[in-house]
Amino acid sequence: MSYSMTHLIIAKEYLRNNPVENPGLFLLANISPDCVHARNNFDKVMKEKSHYLQKNTEWGTIFEEEPMKLWYDSLRSFYFEHSRKITVCGDALNTACRDFLDGYAMHILVDIFNCRLLYAPARKKYGSDLEAFRREYRNQCLIWDYHLYRSYPESGKIFDLIQKESAILPDSLEHILEKTGLSMVISADEVKSNLAYNIDMYGQNKQEKLINEAYMITEESSDYFIKYVGKQCNRLLYDFPEVGRLFKD
Repeated sequence: MSYSMTHLIIAKEYLRNNPVENPGLFLLANISPDCVHARNNFDKVMKEKSHYLQKNTEWGTIFEEEPMKLWYDSLRSFYFEHSRKITVCGDALNTACRDFLDGYAMHILVDIFNCRLLYAPARKKYGSDLEAFRREYRNQCLIWDYHLYRSYPESGKIFDLIQKESAILPDSLEHILEKTGLSMVISADEVKSNLAYNIDMYGQNKQEKLINEAYMITEESSDYFIKYVGKQCNRLLYDFPEVGRLFKD
């Protein structure tokens, strides 16, 4: 699925037309579903839970439209259930809860689109051996993600903003996760560890792998994905209309 910079770029572009009170917190939430990777005992079940995958579905095995629709429906149910618990009264903490929940839901929606537009087509074209395909696809996504960090002009500003707002709300994060229902799948410490990991990873002056090694993903498909998904996020978030044929225009 998509990695951090893809999520952050789509979220940053979304904020241009949809400003929120806590943009840094919203951006932090957009990478937080993946914070379960910080666990020493990480397994795919943890990611299935943090991404609100439908029951009895293994992470990385969705390639057809109907399971993608069920995943969307699961996300939709989670979002509506917990958004109702957040009182809209202008209270700063409630607003922070709303911004975090919105960003978290956006991450999962982007992953669903990645599954539809990039992952499933690549699997059908290159993936006779599922596990070998998943390893190679992940490697190529990481190549592109680091390329995006290096090429996107606001990469540094994104992480500066996240760090600034995270520093203001260190004691509130646990409350935010509790009130949004997310404490059932992630912890505040994991969110912080994941942020530190991303800052360290992108801050390294390592030699970037050649993007032409990423034959499953091209510059054209990456650019199209970011623009198209941004458009769909503007359309679907946060009403989450019911879908027939998956996300038809």
